[in-house]
Amino acid sequence: MPVLGQETTADQAHPISPPLHDQATDVDGLTANDLFFVALAPHQAGQLHDALAGYERVLALEPNHPEALSNLAGVLHSLGRIDAAVESCQKALMLRPDFAEAYSNLGNAQSSRLRLKEAEACFRHAVAIKSDYAEAYGNLGVALYCHGRRDEAEACMRRAIALKPNYPEAHSNLGNTLYDLGLLEEAEAHYLTALTIKPDYSDAYSNLGNTLYHLDRPEEAAASCHRALTINPASSLAHSNLGLALMGLRQLEAAGESCRLSLTLQPNCAKANTNLAHSRLELGQFEAAKITCHRALAIDPDLDQARLNLAFVQFALGEMTEAWAGYESRWNCVDKGSFSPARPFPQPRWKGEDLRGRKILVWGEQGIGDELVFFALLPEMMERGALCIVEADPRLRPLLSRSLPGVEIIDRSPEPDPRGLAPDIDFQVPIASMAALLRPSLEGFRPLPPYLIADPAVVADFRQAYGGNRLIGISWWSQNRRLGPKYSIPLRQWRPLLETEGCRFISLQYGDRKAEIAESGLPLVVDDSVNPLTDLDRFAAQVTAMDLVISIDNSTVSMAASLGKPIWNLVNTVPEWRIGQTGDTGLWHPTMRLFRQTSPGVWDPVIAKAEAALRQWLGVHESE
Repeated sequence: MPVLGQETTADQAHPISPPLHDQATDVDGLTANDLFFVALAPHQAGQLHDALAGYERVLALEPNHPEALSNLAGVLHSLGRIDAAVESCQKALMLRPDFAEAYSNLGNAQSSRLRLKEAEACFRHAVAIKSDYAEAYGNLGVALYCHGRRDEAEACMRRAIALKPNYPEAHSNLGNTLYDLGLLEEAEAHYLTALTIKPDYSDAYSNLGNTLYHLDRPEEAAASCHRALTINPASSLAHSNLGLALMGLRQLEAAGESCRLSLTLQPNCAKANTNLAHSRLELGQFEAAKITCHRALAIDPDLDQARLNLAFVQFALGEMTEAWAGYESRWNCVDKGSFSPARPFPQPRWKGEDLRGRKILVWGEQGIGDELVFFALLPEMMERGALCIVEADPRLRPLLSRSLPGVEIIDRSPEPDPRGLAPDIDFQVPIASMAALLRPSLEGFRPLPPYLIADPAVVADFRQAYGGNRLIGISWWSQNRRLGPKYSIPLRQWRPLLETEGCRFISLQYGDRKAEIAESGLPLVVDDSVNPLTDLDRFAAQVTAMDLVISIDNSTVSMAASLGKPIWNLVNTVPEWRIGQTGDTGLWHPTMRLFRQTSPGVWDPVIAKAEAALRQWLGVHESE
């Protein structure tokens, strides 16, 4: 549930020199142009107060000096005197209506006033007057970025870089735009280019750190944010992005402290409040997380990530109706890989209308686990009289076709199958939004019935191959780099459970874990004829052949529950939102038993509890 944390950087128009001509002199015999050059040196050196005094001396001698007025505006802007900067630019433009640099400075000042339309107009005037004005193109890109017009912003920033390849602010800002467009690797490349040009560029290090986090490289992300803070310890956003990286490293207390430091520097930063809420959610501090989400949304009502984080908090607190409403913001949080994007179907979204005799397209989202869970609601849709077409992961086709007769299954592909675009389809709905309409609140909540049917012949083959009863399937690892560390349990910690006599343990683990299995020396059957990542129909048959499944909370759990198998789910202190925070049985699945972790990262008591339960289970089944 991350939040973006990018910092755009406007580039002040570079101080310019006036044309040389004869002017009046002051008491020291210096002309206005002489005084201008005296002021220009400290301006170029970043000595703003000396530059301010110098330009004021110029204007005392020559009030209608447009270059001094424009440069003075840049200094005033840098000193935070925005209204005075606007006034100075306007005076310069009255004197020289074709003054591109003054338009650019005025655009920067209007941006600081959050008058983005006026800023955009100023920058467009600047580039119309001076077509090779790289800084104005870069600043126009920033204004468009702040408007949310990412494609136009990208074009302007690329134009700025074409005009001025060694332009660090343009490279960093282009990185921000590409980041927002989901092009993370390309964004990383531009941040690195900016840092090659300008090694002390704190904002670029901070932006790079945020991008590296979303590339699932939290160690590098934290290092980049630390570098940003070494250069600029007062960077609120770098502290906030460091908090995000530390969350990725599961250093949750330190992450919360970084977010709090960010807020001491910038209390009204919605993004930092959202990251703090995220850290509190991960620590199970739900009420505090809820308050912080509301604070973020009070500051920025359009911050979708804050609304989504609030939804996860509300799910945890059992406030399901409110949570479902906030969960719809997931469609605006897709570009960093956290969620899959909405499918481009043209039909109206189903919002609960009567479905008798009407055709509806139901499409899968997020991942195999979500599809396995929510497709269980399709029989209810048909009970309402709907004619259902389902777009699903192609790997699910054989299993769904067998399990849901009467439902037309089409494979999901980058371009939708034409059958999903047919004009006779009355409605379309993503599966989680369908669940929100069919399970709107905890009151009267009905668990999802098992609905999947494995191939009985293949199931029989597995039973014969594995031999005997009391077959226990296990899965212990999540390959999700962001969520895996909190959900997974190293196989060596399963030893007390896997050395239980009277049963046979079968690996249901996806991915290549052979080295870990061999190193453990544990009695675990690995069947190379099954690949859960490629052949879900055969995997479903293998799971069905089990008498019991014990797993961490991954897609194996979703498969077993959807097949109606007894499933023991070993969950961490802050589990996935469908699990909830209390109870020993799954809300959504009647065959699921929960074994809850009570201390973050501590799994031994969970394994011990599962071992005791397994011995009891074996006693009940010893006569079989």
